[in-house]
Amino acid sequence: HVAVRLKATDVARQTFRSFQEEWPVDFMQMYQQMTWVAKAVAFVLLIMSMWSIGVAIERIFTFTQARNQSKLYAPQVAKYLKEGRLKDAIALSTSKNYRYSHLAKVVLAGLQEYQFQQESGGTLGREDLLDTVRRSIQRATALTTSDLKKGVNTLATIGSTAPFVGLL
Repeated sequence: HVAVRLKATDVARQTFRSFQEEWPVDFMQMYQQMTWVAKAVAFVLLIMSMWSIGVAIERIFTFTQARNQSKLYAPQVAKYLKEGRLKDAIALSTSKNYRYSHLAKVVLAGLQEYQFQQESGGTLGREDLLDTVRRSIQRATALTTSDLKKGVNTLATIGSTAPFVGLL
C-alpha cells in the first residue's frame, strides 16, 4: 500500500508541474490583458471580498468577547443578587470589563428598571412590577440582538451578489 501511495503522490506532483508549465499563472500579465470592464469587475469583487473579510473578523471578535465576558459575568452578578446587593450588581453590569457581554446588557436593563420602580415609591403591585421589569428586559434583548446581528445582512448580500458580479 505504501508503494502505491508514493506512486500516486508522484503522479499527482508530475501532473501539477506539467499543468504549471503549460498554463503558468502570471497575475501581472493577466491584469495587463484585461479590458477596462474586466478590471472594473475585478475591482468590485476585490472590494466585496475585503468588506466580507472585515465584517467576518469583526463579528468573530465581538461574538468571542461577548461569550467570554458573559461566562465571567453570570456567576458574579448571581452572587450579588443572592446577597441582595442590587447597587453592586448594577455597578458590575456597567463595568467596562463587560462592555461586550450581551448578558450584562440585558440584565442591566432589568436591574435598572427594578431599582427605578423601588426608588420612585413602589406604588406598583408585585405582578405589575415584574411585568414592567420583564418588558424592560425584552426591549434590551431586542436591542442586543440587533447589535449582534450587525453586519450579517451585508455578508448575505455580498454572498448572494458576488457570483453574479463575477459573471459580468
